Amino acid sequence: MKIELLDVLTLDNDKEYVVSAISRRDNENFYCLINKDQNDDLIICRTTDDETLKEINDPELVRSLLPEFYKSIKDSHILDEFNINLPDLEENA
Repeated sequence: MKIELLDVLTLDNDKEYVVSAISRRDNENFYCLINKDQNDDLIICRTTDDETLKEINDPELVRSLLPEFYKSIKDSHILDEFNINLPDLEENA
């Protein structure tokens, strides 16, 4: 199963999460998941097989993924229908 942007995944906690951003590095995929019912419940995870998701708790790795997640959201144009335009990230921000 290939995980795509806006897919809804049910995790082991029986909660549904929306794939809100994706980053791919080498043979790993990284996802930002947001709980469908509680948007402050956010999980950053990784997988090499799109079957087993592992939550990431390493703050440096999460920090390094944020610009990639931002780009994923911006490039997908999923916010266009809401008339939300994301600014470009500054290189040294």
